[in-house]
Amino acid sequence: MAKGLRPRRLLAVAAAASAAVAALLGYWLLRQAAKGVAPTPYAWDFRKPGTLSAYLEATRGGYWRVNASESGRQAVHSLSEPQVTREGVSFAVEDFDPWFASPRVRIDAGAQRWIVVRMGVRPGIGSLPREVRVYWVTEDSPEPGEDKAMSFPIIPDGAMRTYVLEVGKHSAWRGVVTQFRLDLEPADCLGARWVIQLIAVPASEEEVRPYREESGRPVEVSFTIEREEDLRGWVMLNGLAPARLTRDGLTTVVTGFDPYMLLPPLRVNADSQRVIIVGMRVRGNASLLKIYWVTEDSPSWGEDKAMTWPITADGEFHEYEIVMNHPAWRGTVTAIRFDLEPPDCYGTYWAIKYVRIPAGPKARVEGLSLSRALVLVGERFQLNVRLRNAGSGLARSVVSVRASEGLSVEGGRTIVELGSGEERVVSWSATASRPGYASLTVELDLSLIHI
Repeated sequence: MAKGLRPRRLLAVAAAASAAVAALLGYWLLRQAAKGVAPTPYAWDFRKPGTLSAYLEATRGGYWRVNASESGRQAVHSLSEPQVTREGVSFAVEDFDPWFASPRVRIDAGAQRWIVVRMGVRPGIGSLPREVRVYWVTEDSPEPGEDKAMSFPIIPDGAMRTYVLEVGKHSAWRGVVTQFRLDLEPADCLGARWVIQLIAVPASEEEVRPYREESGRPVEVSFTIEREEDLRGWVMLNGLAPARLTRDGLTTVVTGFDPYMLLPPLRVNADSQRVIIVGMRVRGNASLLKIYWVTEDSPSWGEDKAMTWPITADGEFHEYEIVMNHPAWRGTVTAIRFDLEPPDCYGTYWAIKYVRIPAGPKARVEGLSLSRALVLVGERFQLNVRLRNAGSGLARSVVSVRASEGLSVEGGRTIVELGSGEERVVSWSATASRPGYASLTVELDLSLIHI
């Protein structure tokens, strides 16, 4: 026992010290509670029944809310009545400045630094949608404004994509966020179709990681020109008459030297998407399609990012599968330009029906043939099947042949690997055992082709 301290006095000192520590701990906890809230993740998947109605009901009491008065603070603005589809909640832009607000929330801005939106947009008759702008309000700053706003670019091709916005980089994303709003920009994008599948606010870096991975996955680019609104985003940059819609698709005529056009906004993972499929009709003295592109890491146009592909300008429709085997086709491609060559192909008719950039391998049967037109009983003949990978990446397919009664096939099953744009012929030997009609069935994975 320490000298000079009696047992009762020692117990009293210990009790006082414990009370002081408890008081300090309580004060610290109160301070932490006052600073923020425990991170709570939010995720609204509008494909699930009841999500939309609960979402809109939860906006009541927020700055933007359902059934608002003339204050202009409604939760859904300049958008049609929301419709739930198998893809998500769907709107049509009906007026100026379209937006969609969140329910009332309590977001710890210090810990929850991301907003995730999985959505697709297809342009209408107005301006081409190019970005989503996010506005928010907080407990300490309950009025919205441009001081609390941040944007992310979008690809308005109708495909469903996942966008991850790190709002935590903005200096005004702090404290407790009580509501946010998604604005489709520019404000005059009348007629655009906006489908939102998911809105999420993850609670941590670990929770946002799967969304980041999802946002980086290749998405098929597909432009098919069948309606007037499908012309939106195509820009006749030089030497071309204004684009018009015909039964051939987007149609123009070469009017000047060095004709070229810009495709609508896109985003391509060049490392895995290595095939561009173009369906078009050309009539005149053009002989080449020249493709230029720019990337996130190399945003300037130039001959270092260009390649040519031979075309047939006979006025007939042709499909071209262009394999982008170029060393500069890498990273993330953000824009593509089509040129007709030679540059002095004046008067050439140019019509594009579709452009597709597949996101994965697509093996298909291109043709079937027999080595003999007439087969005698007991005579061997050869079945030839021409296969092509019309997509991107390695296609590994099981190809098999089944014969009807009266025919026998040697082998009948094989595994074929095809690189991007690669074509190969696979052959089997067969023998007829009796006269009459017979059939062979070629099976490529789950696709059946009969001859």
